[in-house]
Amino acid sequence: MLFLAVFAGFLAENWREHYNEHRRSQQLAVSLKNDLKEDTAVLVSLSYVRNNRTDFLDKLLNELDKPLALQNDTILVFAENELLRRSYFVPNAGTYDQIKQAGFLRYFNKDIGKALVSYESHRNLSSIQLDIENKFVLENIVVLLSKLANQKFLRHCQMGDTIHVNEPLIKKDPALLSELYGNIRFLQSRNRIYLNSVEELFRLAQEVINRLNEKYNL
Repeated sequence: MLFLAVFAGFLAENWREHYNEHRRSQQLAVSLKNDLKEDTAVLVSLSYVRNNRTDFLDKLLNELDKPLALQNDTILVFAENELLRRSYFVPNAGTYDQIKQAGFLRYFNKDIGKALVSYESHRNLSSIQLDIENKFVLENIVVLLSKLANQKFLRHCQMGDTIHVNEPLIKKDPALLSELYGNIRFLQSRNRIYLNSVEELFRLAQEVINRLNEKYNL
């Protein structure tokens, strides 16, 4: 009888622990899904911004393809402002960080755990890719544009002044403009890489959401 009582107590405790873990995993799944839905909304917006960046870079290259006398200096002189506009993906990782720190990843099945790790890994890779792009823009393209652009004109524009410009907006230096062309082409390739990365992040986030929906009937 004593053995049966102890065994029954063990079963009850095991059931209670299993029930609590299931309830906890359900709560975490709901919170995780909400975080990921916010991420996907940001990624859609970021994809839109990056596609606009692609159009701008194409426009810039088309302008640089023209003979010097036919180039639209206004597009070139304001290119620095456009290229310095950065859009960052800041994930809503609160629930996932909590899951990792508390060791709650064991609450989820293998497929969900694998999908979460893939999403995190690609998120980190995407961040590295963005750092590379930002560094290139600041150390190369901005430096070139500062040499080419009429800085007095830009200063007065920033101050909101109305001025008449007697000097060229862009220095017609073939060597510098050729170097700028090459750098813009490289930036175009980096932008394409980052855009692909954003689209892959969206796919991975959606995969986690789908697996959570399937497992927990969310």
